[in-house]
Amino acid sequence: MWNSLVVIALTLLSLFVARQAMVYTLEYETKDLLEGEIVELELATKQFHPDMRLVEEEFSRKILSHSRNEWFAGLFDDTGKLIWKSELFPDSFESDQATLNPSDQPHAANEKFAFRQADNAIACWHSFQLDSGDVFTIVLGEPTDFIGRDLWSLTKVLLWIGLAVVVIAPVGGYLLARSSLLPVQEIVETTRKLEPSRLEARLPIRGSGDELDQISGEINSFLDLNARYLNSQREFIANAAHELRSPLTAIQTSAEVCLAKPRTADDYREQLETVSEQCQFLRHLVNQLLELAESDARLKVNKVDFDFSDLVQKSVSIFEGVAEEKGIQLSINVPVAISCSGDPQKLIQVLNNLLDNAIKFSPPEGTVSVNLSSRDHEIDFRISNEGPGVDSLLLERIFDRFYQTDPARTHEQTGNGLGLSISKAIIELHEGRIRAESSGNLLEVSFQLPKSKI
Repeated sequence: MWNSLVVIALTLLSLFVARQAMVYTLEYETKDLLEGEIVELELATKQFHPDMRLVEEEFSRKILSHSRNEWFAGLFDDTGKLIWKSELFPDSFESDQATLNPSDQPHAANEKFAFRQADNAIACWHSFQLDSGDVFTIVLGEPTDFIGRDLWSLTKVLLWIGLAVVVIAPVGGYLLARSSLLPVQEIVETTRKLEPSRLEARLPIRGSGDELDQISGEINSFLDLNARYLNSQREFIANAAHELRSPLTAIQTSAEVCLAKPRTADDYREQLETVSEQCQFLRHLVNQLLELAESDARLKVNKVDFDFSDLVQKSVSIFEGVAEEKGIQLSINVPVAISCSGDPQKLIQVLNNLLDNAIKFSPPEGTVSVNLSSRDHEIDFRISNEGPGVDSLLLERIFDRFYQTDPARTHEQTGNGLGLSISKAIIELHEGRIRAESSGNLLEVSFQLPKSKI
């Protein structure tokens, strides 16, 4: 409603401005035309003087050519006496010689055009001096009735336009608003259809490229991201439930065995050891799930500047016994004093995960290589091991949660598939990058982190 009123007000204002502009234009064109015709009469006077009969004939011819507009003219001498006038010359202009005739102002001769309006007429006069020294003043004018007629015609047109705007603007505004709001209504209806069980609904893109299309595109991008997130969460919950089911089943089975009938102390000990092992696995799994939840929440890490070389050596020392027991050789290339900015407790978890996987999947008498280097503004850590290798098609999923390259293996052999996911999340929290590459029977995992600024 208010929009329509604003449109009507602006339209009426525009019509008023157009009318005033028309008035100004008509007056300006009239004055310009009178000045041009007076110049021609001045030239004729200079040409035919002193034969005033020829001068009067030229004046009469000029007035006759504009008889349709009822032009009038008069010629005054330097004393202010009216020498000649046309039939329609107004008496008020003739009697007001002092005002109309500036010949008593010699400096104005040959320089000035003056205008007067009286008795519904507009007149222009111009004084000029001949070579003989005589000064004449020409008065040329026309009635202003034609301006009034043209203005009245224009006013009627403008009134009809204004009336049409008053009638059409509200209706047109309503129709325009309705058509403009149709895409918004589609957005509302689509969003109402969105449910966790129906994530495929998307807003229509009309292809116009306007703001509504841009909004729809942004909302669709958000819906795509939300759908991927919800699907990921569903998969995560399903995998977590599956991982929890196995140890819980083992615990329940051990408890049922103990309760089925009286047993020896050794039997009870064996079952309790199974329960303890499964509880440890559950605690480890729950801790890893909490780590993933923390990374999903994008919690800030407590960054400090520290010697990353020492952290790598510390992690290697933890697994030296395991590697020696399995007959695996550790090849360590770690320069001293390479500083890093990050959370040492979280980063050593990454190093432990990578070393544990490398040793776990290496064959007996195999080699695990650990390399650390510094370049530009980042540090580069690489760990590789001999083993079954990973198909290039599977490398893209190696950091997915609960993903295992060989599902047939047991938890003792492969773990639960969360270690690399947690490592990737921690590295990304440190604004770093991590990737895996496989060539033949060699698998290499590398990550890069920003160097310390000190």
